[in-house]
Amino acid sequence: EMCIRDRNLKPAKLFEGITVNEELILASDFFTAIESLGIAELLPRSHECMLRILAADEDDNYVRLDDFVQVMNDYAQARKESESNELVEINGLSQIAVIVLFTLEEHLQKENVNVDGLFEDHIQQVSNEMVVNFKNFIETISEIGIKVEEGEIEDLRRLLQLDEQHPHTLRIKTLVKVLEQFSKNKEIREYGKQCLQELMHQDYDTEEHKSECCLVQANSCITDYIS
Repeated sequence: EMCIRDRNLKPAKLFEGITVNEELILASDFFTAIESLGIAELLPRSHECMLRILAADEDDNYVRLDDFVQVMNDYAQARKESESNELVEINGLSQIAVIVLFTLEEHLQKENVNVDGLFEDHIQQVSNEMVVNFKNFIETISEIGIKVEEGEIEDLRRLLQLDEQHPHTLRIKTLVKVLEQFSKNKEIREYGKQCLQELMHQDYDTEEHKSECCLVQANSCITDYIS
């Protein structure tokens, strides 16, 4: 399932041109096609296990295509559900990073907009993932009142980055997961609120210094959370 997903294939497409009819595939052709994905040569026991599930009407010489497609779809759905239930580890994030996430989630809720809508002008696709450039991320949140420099949230960039080869490319899916935690998890939400309150009540030399240090410039979406 992972190999098919990584190649952006539909399960049935893998066997195009080798089906005996619309429903059946020779078992030998089936395993040849599977191994063409780059999977190491399957052991005979692996063949037997797969055929117990996919063999057509007790005939080990054929695989039923519909059964294979259904199994792949079931795996894909289970993977998506598992991914959606996983928590993104935010322990260790700097206070500023937490405040950025907290205030961003508050803005999305107040304006009734989702992440895709907020960053729609900058979203791209890389390696089958929806992403946004780190610089565009900074510019977009600045436009809604969350003022921060790139160097101040390096830890957040690392948390959201697509991979080591794309360090300044942020995965939208991970950002959505993190923001959902601030929305649904009471403890995380309270922690974000606390970090914001602490920052806003720090002692500053002048009001100008306070304005320079605070991320939020009198942003109406969070003033209700500041005592």
